[in-house]
Amino acid sequence: MFTWLMDRTFLKKIGVLAVPIAVQEILTTLLQFIDNIMVSYISTPEKTQTGENIAIAAVSFAGNNFFLFILLLVGISSGCAIFTAQYWGDKDHTNVRHAAGASLIGAVIAAILFAVPSFIFADKFIGFFTADAAVISMGASYLRIITISYLFTGITFSLGSSLRSITDVKIPILVSIVAVTINTILNYCLIFGKFGFPQLGVDGAAIATVIAKIIETVLLVFLMYVKKSPLATLKFSDYFTFPAGFIARITKTTLPVVGNEMGWALGIFAYNKVFATLGTDAATAFSIAERVAFMFMVGFIGTSSATATLMGNTIGANQISEAKENSKRILILVGIMAITAGTISVITAPIWPTYVFNVSTPKMQELITILIICTAITLPFKVINMHGVNGLMRSGGDTHFSMFTDIGCLWGIGIPIAIVSGVVLKLPVYAVYLLISIEEIVKSVIILNRIRSGKWIRRVIED
Repeated sequence: MFTWLMDRTFLKKIGVLAVPIAVQEILTTLLQFIDNIMVSYISTPEKTQTGENIAIAAVSFAGNNFFLFILLLVGISSGCAIFTAQYWGDKDHTNVRHAAGASLIGAVIAAILFAVPSFIFADKFIGFFTADAAVISMGASYLRIITISYLFTGITFSLGSSLRSITDVKIPILVSIVAVTINTILNYCLIFGKFGFPQLGVDGAAIATVIAKIIETVLLVFLMYVKKSPLATLKFSDYFTFPAGFIARITKTTLPVVGNEMGWALGIFAYNKVFATLGTDAATAFSIAERVAFMFMVGFIGTSSATATLMGNTIGANQISEAKENSKRILILVGIMAITAGTISVITAPIWPTYVFNVSTPKMQELITILIICTAITLPFKVINMHGVNGLMRSGGDTHFSMFTDIGCLWGIGIPIAIVSGVVLKLPVYAVYLLISIEEIVKSVIILNRIRSGKWIRRVIED
């Protein structure tokens, strides 16, 4: 069993992709994470009910908008990446570029359609999570600035996803390192007014992110051509002139992925609204705990993306039996890794609110610590589900089943439990969180059965 699980050929293939992608995902996450940490050190006259800095709440709530946008990009890019990966495995470089072009078009359209209403209705968006006027004003100001970065985020996200699908992970990770470094330095300068820069507070954090994203986009495109990436071409027709029926075929597979991500995102928004009914502090504590949990999850986003690329290439090369065998190895390995990560999360839980987010009141420190422990308990189930849906089922083109499973469990189990336990019974925020996690357990059972059946595998490039 151990020899089968630790097959060197398999581990080398997955490791070469997973480690750089995981590092890049961590760096990408840090762009938003750094804003949350640094603004917690801003001194504001207004405070929340427990005496906390409102800047934390303002940026956390505005971050939910960026989170929703990222999920939309995930849906578009990962849906197109199914084709990119399978065409790459089939050595069809012409259609690799076509799939990358379709992804880029979708990302740019999504960025424009998302940024404009977010800018116009920023106050209403922040007001969805809190009635605190000071938090709404500060959060809306931050959100309006950050929406400028959405177009550049869409371009880099789409191109980065396409590059990873053809196993080119060096360029995305390099530009992510540069972007995070620039963002961190500019945050320090613009938030606190250092080295002759104006002291702009929360707005400074948003401006720093916008500048970092613009530089990241320019550098990514530049390196693609300098490094002579297979995706780099001087002919726009290589990207945007599609064979007959190509867009219809790619849309048929991608739309369920987009619907999946949007349905899931709206469910998360519903969760946030439930926690908001328990008070600004409860919602802020939940938001911080979720960001800490995401730091423990982000490495698994890397292994999930690596899984999607590896399995897509394998299926594209028509090596179906190898794909089935590797799917079992992946789920066992990430399950073990998730239990380990969850244990570390529990041990380090008290450190985050006090020493990272500068939470000063004991009540909030305790609440955030308990919530972080709760997220650690549910981590293994979330990791299994992520790899089952995003890594395996999508790479095999099984997007309809994965959508119905993901959305069905969330809206059929999780949301009703959240409403009853949070809105009706007014249970403590940590109790509500643990109860809604029942949907993750049910989902993992359904997904594992689907993977075991082998019905999730098909070559979409043959459709």
